[in-house]
Amino acid sequence: MGRQFAVEVADRLEPVIEEWDELAGTLGAPPFMHSGWTWSWWSAFGRGALHVFVIRRGGRIVALLPMVRRHGVLRSPTNAHTPHFDLLAVDEAAASALASALFASGAHEIAISPLDARGEGIAALSAAARAAGYRTIAQPVLRAPYISGGASLAAYHRSLSHNLRHDVERRLRRLLEAGAVSVHVCDGHERLDEFLDEGFGVEASSWKGAGGTAIASQDSTRSFYRDVAHWAASVGWLRLAFLRLDGRAIAFQFDLECGRTYYSLKIGFDPEYERFSPGKLLAYTMVSRAVASGLVRYELLGTAEAWKYRWTETSHERVALHSFAPSAAGRLAWSSHAHVRPLARRVPLARRLAGALRRSA
Repeated sequence: MGRQFAVEVADRLEPVIEEWDELAGTLGAPPFMHSGWTWSWWSAFGRGALHVFVIRRGGRIVALLPMVRRHGVLRSPTNAHTPHFDLLAVDEAAASALASALFASGAHEIAISPLDARGEGIAALSAAARAAGYRTIAQPVLRAPYISGGASLAAYHRSLSHNLRHDVERRLRRLLEAGAVSVHVCDGHERLDEFLDEGFGVEASSWKGAGGTAIASQDSTRSFYRDVAHWAASVGWLRLAFLRLDGRAIAFQFDLECGRTYYSLKIGFDPEYERFSPGKLLAYTMVSRAVASGLVRYELLGTAEAWKYRWTETSHERVALHSFAPSAAGRLAWSSHAHVRPLARRVPLARRLAGALRRSA
């Protein structure tokens, strides 16, 4: 690693929050790599022991990565609600030092997701895993569509298909015939909890509520997004967007605007007004707002659902990196991951065996 670097592993967020956010801000990192996001995630979903790997050079933090340790496994503090995750590092040397410290931790398994498939982080982590003798698998987990900005609003509208533009115009005309239409964007400085309750209610009224995937479906998820909202509002990044008909919210987006990028985290609509495609109308409005504001990118996030490719043809590839130590426990974990888990999707007995192997590792 070299004498120029010093390694720390913090078991709490508080001692490093200020320096963490300074580093993330300097690097222009997305909101998901700032301390506030991790704090919210850990408060809602955290189990095990938190470990924040810190690399210092000349006394200053130059690289950082939060992880969770449980049963000898180090995992990123992420789940289905995390659009992107990566290590923070000022340069390649700092990234390499951080990755080396992670693989010197003694964990028999290290799992990090969702990483940028073409990013510097996965390159540093993969190299450190090889150097430490870990066996590694990188598996695609999602493709996240995004819209590039930089063009004029008129040019962006012309880039959309005729069918999409025609459908938006037709449904907007019908909605305008039904009553007074407005779009309201809340930044959280006033009546935040009231607007969150309203937005969560709109999202839960759609198919997401019936399917159990809405924000309000679970206490942990509701707590997570509420904490994220309060944190994002405190730093000026929160955007809660509502499409209203005669004052009633019929579509809702939970978004963040950080730097020159817009992140659309959640969207939902009232199925009573499905004939107007309120979700599509709100998305069209917010994308147009982002382009007109000169933002460089509008991140649709999540998975590559078909409707998103009506807005763009570009996407990020995200991968999950799983590494297994050259030890008995590591080999057992590798066997479970590489052989039993794929089979468990088809064979119930193998599924139970996979669980038993995981518990004994």
